[in-house]
Formats: sequence, C-alpha cells, structure tokens
Amino acid sequence: MEIGYETTATSDDEGLIKLELNPRENIEDMYITFSSKKEFFFDELVDKVKVLTNAFLKLELTSPVMLHSMLRFVVTCSDGVKFFAYYVVSKGNIVDSGFIRTNQHTNHPLRFMASEKMLPKAKIIVATVVNKIVVHDVLDINFKELQNN
Repeated sequence: MEIGYETTATSDDEGLIKLELNPRENIEDMYITFSSKKEFFFDELVDKVKVLTNAFLKLELTSPVMLHSMLRFVVTCSDGVKFFAYYVVSKGNIVDSGFIRTNQHTNHPLRFMASEKMLPKAKIIVATVVNKIVVHDVLDINFKELQNN
C-alpha cells in the first residue's frame, strides 16, 4: 500500500534532517525514499519492530562547553536503574569512558573535564539495561569558541 507521503525538510547546522514517521498499527514495513536537488538518492526498507519496553534514558548538558572546564550533565532514566555506562567519542575514538552506580535513582549527575582529545566536537553516549534491554542516549557537544567563523 503506497501512502504517497511527501515533505520538504531542511538540515540543521550539522547536516542532519530529523523526521518523525507515525505509521498506523497495521503497517508492518515501510519503504522510504529520499532524493535531493543535488541528485543524492537513498532508499531503505524499514521493518516494524516490536517495542519491548517504554523505558528511556536522557542525557542533558547543564554547563557551558569550554576546553579545560568541567562538563556537567544530568542522566535521567524512566525506571530506577543500578548503573549506567558513558562513552566520550571524538574523531571515531573513545577518548573517555566510565561506569556509574546509581542506587536505583532516576536522576544522576555526570561530570568530567573537557580535554583536547574531544576537539572540535564529541559525542557523549550513555547506556544502561532495563528489563534485559539496552537503553541509550547520545548528545553531541561542539567546542564553538575554537571554531573559525
């Protein structure tokens, strides 16, 4: 069944286009096609996935992003969890990581120093396990004060 959904979207500063699709319950798979004016073409078959949990993990930055300063975050989980792991990835390499015990709390602080290894940008990944399912969140940080404008 073709629904003929079409939309125009603009990418953000990093070239990412976020679209949310909300298919009806009876849809088992979707064939997604993307094309641009610059003749870029992408197509993908996406199968329906059964959701086994409604749990989520959210990572929020609560401090300014500055080199050699403490980066502060709050990690929130919908369910009390015993732990979470974090990874700092820059230029395809893990430059920092850790394991935090949370004692079943739903909110927990995370902090570490910003270093040169994170330049010019890094991804912070947090992950935990809820009901035998890995739940994660990712946050991009950019060191804007060092970029030439």
